Amino acid sequence: MLDAGGGISVAEKERARRFELQITLHYRANGEGQWHRGFSRNISCSGVLFHGEDWTAPRTLLEISLSLPRGMTGGRAAEVICRGMVTRSERRGRDADGPLIATRISHYRFLRP
Repeated sequence: MLDAGGGISVAEKERARRFELQITLHYRANGEGQWHRGFSRNISCSGVLFHGEDWTAPRTLLEISLSLPRGMTGGRAAEVICRGMVTRSERRGRDADGPLIATRISHYRFLRP
């Protein structure tokens, strides 16, 4: 469903197909200026599971910026800007890849180069 701003709203979908995809992403709390770095574990059109630099509390509204590889977007790489909410966040030990953050995506838009 397209919204007035040309983005896509993700409304009440069944559990979407997940892609085991490890790509770099950037995220920040809604309204925060500083981006934090992370990398995905899996992605679907309704959510992203990723390791982040900083722990983020559940129910935090997030913006996520990531670049999808060509194979997922019909032959062209695409930057995607997502908005969503943290549904689960797990702190990890010192040797782990950073906190594990699960987000539910409510809105996204593609920015093609």
